Amino acid sequence: MVSLLAVMLALLGLLLPFWGFVAIGIAVAMTRGNWGLALVLAAVADIIFGHPVGLLHFMVIPFTLVTVVALFGRHFLTKHMRDEVRTSL
Repeated sequence: MVSLLAVMLALLGLLLPFWGFVAIGIAVAMTRGNWGLALVLAAVADIIFGHPVGLLHFMVIPFTLVTVVALFGRHFLTKHMRDEVRTSL
């Protein structure tokens, strides 16, 4: 159900050309641990929206880069939190 919500938000963002919905859809997929879906949505969004202009022109694939950084952050934070819970018990 949550994966369907993530895909629907991302598709809405791609159809309306509003990148905020795409980012929310990717975030929903990441928070539920569906990393594959998040990476696919990010890659599709990068292909459709293309190369950013302006201040972030150096980021060729911004959605994919942010998704990968968030996935690594989620992995290390959950590992750290599990270690903290074990030591506090």
